[in-house]
Amino acid sequence: MLWAQAYDRNLADVFSIEREIAQSVAGALALRLGVVIADAAEVDPQLFRDYLQARRLANSADRAQGADMLRAIVAKAPNYARAHASLARILATNLHPGPIAAGEIGEATNEAARALELDPNLAETQTALAILACRSADWSRCMDFFRHALALDPADSDTRTSYAYWLGGLGFVDDALREVEIGWSCDPLNYNANFVRARVLDTLGRHDEAQNYLESATPESGGLVYARWHNAIWRNDLVAARKFAAAMPQSDGFRESYAGITEALADPARWTQVQPMIGTSERATGRINTLRIMMPNPDFPVEIQGLETMLRNGWPSYYLLLWMPEYSAMRRDPAFQDFLKRTHLIDFWRSTRWPPRCHPQGDGARCDE
Repeated sequence: MLWAQAYDRNLADVFSIEREIAQSVAGALALRLGVVIADAAEVDPQLFRDYLQARRLANSADRAQGADMLRAIVAKAPNYARAHASLARILATNLHPGPIAAGEIGEATNEAARALELDPNLAETQTALAILACRSADWSRCMDFFRHALALDPADSDTRTSYAYWLGGLGFVDDALREVEIGWSCDPLNYNANFVRARVLDTLGRHDEAQNYLESATPESGGLVYARWHNAIWRNDLVAARKFAAAMPQSDGFRESYAGITEALADPARWTQVQPMIGTSERATGRINTLRIMMPNPDFPVEIQGLETMLRNGWPSYYLLLWMPEYSAMRRDPAFQDFLKRTHLIDFWRSTRWPPRCHPQGDGARCDE
């Protein structure tokens, strides 16, 4: 027994007494268990509502507005650990094609350090630190931070799916599937849980299973139609692939090349028409078009360089192509050995463990199984 108290009020005062009891219980438990409330922000209902609103915006298309709201909150309540942790995570996971801005890396690092100082037991802080470590190819620290975050909050499906993505990117695709399955069981309606589970299943060559989870991923998002197109191609379903290619936004700059490759897979005589489409899309977007990997005689060094950039940024998930059974020829190219050394992946494997599909070979690795 930690605390007990009797209350005697009129029935008309029921709402007041509920509030009084709740406050008394919270106060008694904090006193008894030694919980220290670091700042008034932790018990300010309006500030907490603002914090939740900022998180909601930051995890939507209004990411910038959400980040600005969190900046305003920490300026108003500098000891609000959760706001610092959320801002650090949002900045660290700023997913876009180019490298994360140096200013945002510094801000995310500072916010994570402040959150850690205020409360060392926030899972969100550990997740932010994990992503920052992975983006700098500090794989051991990245994995340690992710494991710590999940020890603090095992049911955080978003952290678990992020962890799964990085595990898959480092070659531990079976481990990635186990993690994302746990995340999915915690939140089976979560878009990311379904989408990432499908992506990892596709990486393992289990395309029919992947299709089921892609169909369960709702609401629609920008990357979903591209994942569905790839899944249809890997299942040899050109009818579905044509439908998905036609549904791609023209503004993305890739629709013509996806439609062109779909037809070239049906009629190889059309391959000569596809290369100019890929070049056009790359000039328009400033990004590598990963469809290069499907071309006859693909340029693996160029493809691997593009996938490496995506791995370091943590987005988009095309870097999982590195480990697919369909593209084992890419892992036999000398450029793949350069990639392993340049990213220090080979060092990480040697110091920890080897992925199931990779084995030491000379000063490199063989990963073509």
